[in-house]
Amino acid sequence: MKKFIKILGVLIIVIIFIILLLPFIFKGRIAEVVKMEANDRLNAKVEFSTIKLSLLRSFPDMSIMINDLSIVGIGEFEGDTLANIDKVYTSVNLMSMIRGNEYQVNSIKIDHPDVRLIVSDAGNVNWDIQKFPDDIATIDSTENSSTSAYILTIKSLKINDGSIVFQDDGTNTHVVIKGMNHSLSGDLTASSTTLFTHTSIDDFSVNYDQVPYFVNSCIDLKADIEADLVNMVYTLIDNKLMINDVSLGMDGWVSIKEEAISMDMKLNSK
Repeated sequence: MKKFIKILGVLIIVIIFIILLLPFIFKGRIAEVVKMEANDRLNAKVEFSTIKLSLLRSFPDMSIMINDLSIVGIGEFEGDTLANIDKVYTSVNLMSMIRGNEYQVNSIKIDHPDVRLIVSDAGNVNWDIQKFPDDIATIDSTENSSTSAYILTIKSLKINDGSIVFQDDGTNTHVVIKGMNHSLSGDLTASSTTLFTHTSIDDFSVNYDQVPYFVNSCIDLKADIEADLVNMVYTLIDNKLMINDVSLGMDGWVSIKEEAISMDMKLNSK
């Protein structure tokens, strides 16, 4: 019995040692993958100050925290900051990291994102930064493989205290969102699932052609969405929208195709 207890004690010490050591082993690899994927997939400059890894935060997943993430435009939007984010937390399946071929990202949490969306007079947008597949170096062009270095198996997405500014110079539209909090949960790996979402905005303003439609309004939206992820059809099944003290409801569906977005939506006052 004493021998068993000693062996058990040694195993516990070894497990704790591995849990503490693994983040240091994978830190360089993860930082390299993040930078490589960003540079290969985006027409933008992506920078971050530090990256931290931990097994204790979301065991048995590996927790990854990226600090001071910035995305800055190039070309027509050279020097314009698309996004500044204080912290990005992700949990990644540990076994996928050990195998090293695909990284399964299970959850994402974003703290204090500051996003600026711009539409130029010519109609060009600063968020159109994704490269075409032919330009992505990390995609294998052979007949038998077209896999990426990571796959998303997200079951949770959270945004804390976000800010968004939308500026369309062509239509003279200006939208400001401050104090946005958003949560989404659901199994995005399934062919169909129910998404549970909650979005709140402390300060929402819209000005179109010098006419203010919303001024410092409070928004709160709780919506359960039935998602057909194969056909990209999203149906509202239970929701409540509050604009200041006005309670509204929405019914209908939205279908997203490559060429267009189709929808049948009804808005009613409760």
